[in-house]
Amino acid sequence: MSKKACLIYIQATEPFVEDTTALLEAAGFEVCVEIADAEVAQQAKEGKAGLPENIEKCIKDADECVILYPGDDASDVSLGGVGGACSDSGARVVGVCCGTREQSPADVDDFADSYVHSDSPKLSDAINGESCWENSDRTPAPPRKIDRVKCQ
Repeated sequence: MSKKACLIYIQATEPFVEDTTALLEAAGFEVCVEIADAEVAQQAKEGKAGLPENIEKCIKDADECVILYPGDDASDVSLGGVGGACSDSGARVVGVCCGTREQSPADVDDFADSYVHSDSPKLSDAINGESCWENSDRTPAPPRKIDRVKCQ
């Protein structure tokens, strides 16, 4: 049985999709790629609507979810409840920063297993299951010990 990965991006991170997909495929993943719509994602985060069916299916079938974050902190809203949905599904979650940011996404510690930059030498390690964390300036971040409540 092959491993499955869900790659979720927004329009601003589209230039990073091809290279990230290639890394996932090189790691042995069958990749489902979906774009998140800003308005729908924000409604999902606020609990006003669910994620689109195509994104929910991609997440549900995945062993690993990779979320491409924009360099612009303000655009995080476009990814809405995607990270939480990935984590809730039981999939391993890798956050990838595509650009330069002042700080990592506010909720990344709540759901991610790794957070690295798109040009990081650690991206392949993160995709292959290693816990890798980088600061906004691309320096290694201290290892995270994150207490998460497992759904029953």
